[in-house]
Amino acid sequence: MFSELFYPSSCLSCGKLGSYICLRCESKMREYNPDRCVVCGKASLYGFTHPACQGKTALDGVLSIFHYEGVLPALLKGIKYRLVTSAQREMLQVVKPAEIEKFYHFRRIVRDADIQAIPLHSQRQKARGFNQSIVFARWFSHLFGYSFVNFLERNKAAMPQASIHNRALRRGNIKNSYILKENSLVIGKTIILVDDVITTGATMNEAALVLKRAGAKKVFGFSYARG
Repeated sequence: MFSELFYPSSCLSCGKLGSYICLRCESKMREYNPDRCVVCGKASLYGFTHPACQGKTALDGVLSIFHYEGVLPALLKGIKYRLVTSAQREMLQVVKPAEIEKFYHFRRIVRDADIQAIPLHSQRQKARGFNQSIVFARWFSHLFGYSFVNFLERNKAAMPQASIHNRALRRGNIKNSYILKENSLVIGKTIILVDDVITTGATMNEAALVLKRAGAKKVFGFSYARG
């Protein structure tokens, strides 16, 4: 772009000119493996919630591509708070086929599902101008052939979850933040929630609760990164 002649992109982690993710920082991005149960944190095939943990969460499983470390915190914060939207394209371009192979295995098990991005509150989306989770959700939808849907909306403005480090406070902060949109039919459906990063899983679990109470059969989570 013309503007990049005067304001060239630089690595959001180390500052090296040329791209938002330099080759050195990209090489340090670690695939999230093994995938783990969102409740107990123990290894779980394809991130499925262990049977003994299923009563403690509304999520039936979570799959993530990378560990939330190295360049990724700087990248995601740059996208959200500095509005460096071009960095998100680079994030998708650096994903290698081997790093998402497990998602294709998941696709063979969960064949019929809809993709739902975790929504932002309308005030925050208006201020930011975009929802980064929608970009990831459409990317997952395109790759795996799941339908992209918009069943949920954020009805409560709250503090950013990233600013809260206590697990219990995170749950309280996000509680009752989502509602089902009018005329959204989710009974018997399998829905995959998509967010940029999962840490405690409180945000995704709260959205999953709304879908389960409305009759969704299964709710899974996909994310680019996981803390």
